[in-house]
Amino acid sequence: MIDWLKGKIVRKEPTYVLLDVNGVGYGITIPLSTYEELGEPEDVKELNIELVLRENDLRLYGFHSLEEKKFFQKITNVSGIGPRTAIAMLSTYAAMDLMQIINTGNVKALTKIPGIGKKTAERIIFELQEKFELEENIRSKSQSQMQTSETGKPNIIEDTVLALMTLG
Repeated sequence: MIDWLKGKIVRKEPTYVLLDVNGVGYGITIPLSTYEELGEPEDVKELNIELVLRENDLRLYGFHSLEEKKFFQKITNVSGIGPRTAIAMLSTYAAMDLMQIINTGNVKALTKIPGIGKKTAERIIFELQEKFELEENIRSKSQSQMQTSETGKPNIIEDTVLALMTLG
């Protein structure tokens, strides 16, 4: 499994980067948000990588942040959504914005993404809304736990709830 790559940028395009890693050139498909974060050719860059294996195709998808990679993994698990659509989504909106759009059930915002119609947007919201709400709850519980720990008083109930939510 290739989880990340660090190498010199040989060539970059809005949805593609060629990375030289110790003499091996890796062609990586990227969203526009990652393109904007890349440096210039000859700069050394590290990318979070998702390796997608299809019947007769092996592709690398690269992301500048771990949040983007995690969103890509979740969205490609929705039936009917492939890597190309996931890249289009991340090229249109930031990962955190997409999670908020899905949490609020904003079908109209999702249909602005190329390749996503109303039915697909509804399916994405239906399949992912609960997962993203759970993540948001965990994040907010973690923040409240940090505030609780700053006061020096451990909160066993919040710790237990957080642990159970993490386990699903």
